Amino acid sequence: MTTKKLLTGLLIILSLAGYSQDSARQKISVKINTELLGEWQGYPVNSAISSPALIRTNRANSSALPIGFDSVTDNPYRHGALYMAVKTLVQFREKLFLKADLYCEYRGFSYGSYHNNNRVLYPVLQLDARDTIRLAKKKLAVEGSVGQYLDVKEDEGIMIYNIDLQGASFKLGSGSYEFRYVIYADLFNSIGLNIDDFHSVSIRKYFTGRNSYLGFSYYSAAPPGTEHRFHSYYNLFGSVGLNNKNTFYVQASYLNLFTKNIYPDFKGVQKQLAFLAGVETRQTSKHIVFSNRLELRYYGMYYNLFHTDPALRYREPVTGWNGMYGNTTGKYLYPLRKSNTAFSQWAVFTEYAGYRIWAISDAGNLSVNADKKLGIELDYDINFIDARLDKIFYPEPGKTHSSFVYPFFKLAFNYFDVKELKASLFVSNRTMNLDIGYPTAYLLKRPFAGVSILFRI
Repeated sequence: MTTKKLLTGLLIILSLAGYSQDSARQKISVKINTELLGEWQGYPVNSAISSPALIRTNRANSSALPIGFDSVTDNPYRHGALYMAVKTLVQFREKLFLKADLYCEYRGFSYGSYHNNNRVLYPVLQLDARDTIRLAKKKLAVEGSVGQYLDVKEDEGIMIYNIDLQGASFKLGSGSYEFRYVIYADLFNSIGLNIDDFHSVSIRKYFTGRNSYLGFSYYSAAPPGTEHRFHSYYNLFGSVGLNNKNTFYVQASYLNLFTKNIYPDFKGVQKQLAFLAGVETRQTSKHIVFSNRLELRYYGMYYNLFHTDPALRYREPVTGWNGMYGNTTGKYLYPLRKSNTAFSQWAVFTEYAGYRIWAISDAGNLSVNADKKLGIELDYDINFIDARLDKIFYPEPGKTHSSFVYPFFKLAFNYFDVKELKASLFVSNRTMNLDIGYPTAYLLKRPFAGVSILFRI
């Protein structure tokens, strides 16, 4: 859909809501929210990064870029980038819900006011429907959805979490049971997971207060042109919520392998299994807000094979170092809002193809407001990854083991003159990059200073 058509549609909807008769107004409600974020990061072009030698070597060997992945070449926030999102929610009879958001990005002040590669405009659309029907004296809750989804999480997040996807879903509920089918389209393009379409079929049982549940799901996540039966995943998952402050969750996933006589060395429960356990906490008081998510992950050496695309990146192709500067858009887009996404994503672990992985992540936010105008805020995202290569791959000496910690942080001093506006002076060691096939972060060896403005109404 073109931007012109989207804006026309939004104007029609708003006109109907504003000028319809009173009876129609009772059926339609419209909510509009606006968000603007502007940020500048003050580090030099050749700021050195800290990352596992294995990852830097693999990226350099598989990429056509003229870099060694040991420094930050260029990214929009170094030039003072900003984005604005106008978010609308149109609700009809509490059964139909249309989310129509429009994002406008200005990816840096260094390239001139009207540079064609410096401005980005794109919509995010989602249509949800829900209703209740009776079938054989049973009351059934039916829900459907189609469109684009931001920061998706499927089940407890063993594979699909912290990424943006497009697709459709169908959900059917009766009593404490729920059936759900989801398809996410094309995880090959724009997000380098080398999956054609991702299918999920799940059933879950809710317990007292619906704060806790237990479920089973089946995934199909095949690369383009391959058979789905060779890329099938069986999952058990559950969650327990306590006192609206703590949530414990777990998921185990088993990958179905090739037929009996193909690649027998890849078989074995420890090689085909993935596991996730986590706890999420939120505490609030008059002046302090604290949230934290702690997770433990395990991926068997076969589980992540075939799910990476080292050739995908978010720049135009270049052959020389000078071509990296001012090159912040390409065939696919790394949205500026994704720079604030947690580092942990399944794509992070798929880069360790053939490795058995243990990982721990601890991410959270501590916000302390001294009075109505001043505050201090700490964002942290600490990730430990230990990866060992299976002996069947006959690795080169010194490449059998990789162990690394990503201690990301952002310490901000905030000023809010009005409730909707927050200005920050911050110190951080995390920045975005545009050089690999999924939106992730670079860890800088030396922290940098920056400023940001956040406006919400």
